[in-house]
Amino acid sequence: MCPQRGSECARVLGLRSVVYVIACGGEVKRASKFVPGFGEPVSCSIMKKSLKIVVIGDGACGKTSLILAQSGGPFSEDYTPTAFDDYAIEALINGKTKILTVCDTAGEDDFSSLRPLSYPDTDVFILCYSVERPESIRRLRDKWIPEIKQFCPHTPMLVVGNKKDIRDEIERRRRHPHADDPAPPKVVDLHEASECAQEFSSFNLIECSAKTREGVRKVFETAINAAVAFRSKQQNKVLESIMKLKLVF
Repeated sequence: MCPQRGSECARVLGLRSVVYVIACGGEVKRASKFVPGFGEPVSCSIMKKSLKIVVIGDGACGKTSLILAQSGGPFSEDYTPTAFDDYAIEALINGKTKILTVCDTAGEDDFSSLRPLSYPDTDVFILCYSVERPESIRRLRDKWIPEIKQFCPHTPMLVVGNKKDIRDEIERRRRHPHADDPAPPKVVDLHEASECAQEFSSFNLIECSAKTREGVRKVFETAINAAVAFRSKQQNKVLESIMKLKLVF
């Protein structure tokens, strides 16, 4: 896909940016540069072909960095609060082009009444916690998962731990300690996070790092597969309903 088409896609989709991804069966093969754009409302004809991924979790847990890492965008240690940003990923899945709409949501409580407006028609949720903040995994259980179940009880969820590089660095220092090393910070217990994923998700826990890019590709491959399966299931339900109506009339 050429940059000119990317800009046109951004204009038509009304999204903040366009990311190009080649995927086969949900496997992400390639992603090119981050292309800014904003424009008109999404057209119905395109939306029928799109898959929607919503990324949620506490503020500063790495949601935006995760999306930018997949898009090839720059990594920054600085935190800029997100209101609501949408990104588009064009993917070739099982020989068909799909537009993956990735919604980056605000994690602050000030947006609690507005955030659910981005939930309708979601095909998969990526629930994020930050490895360096133990309270963020508990917030998944206490806030984010109940919120999803309230508005989208049947939509699949993927539990993802961001900032895995911090856990890796702590483990490296544990294996090769030095006398002047500071006390290691508390991090999310991996067993607790795995239990959360097993209890509320059909998929295994994935931890990744936007800084090193480790695990980012796996997150989106898994999300794409989940979204495709969910959309197919929903379409089959619609077809079954249509067939039942035909039998009635």
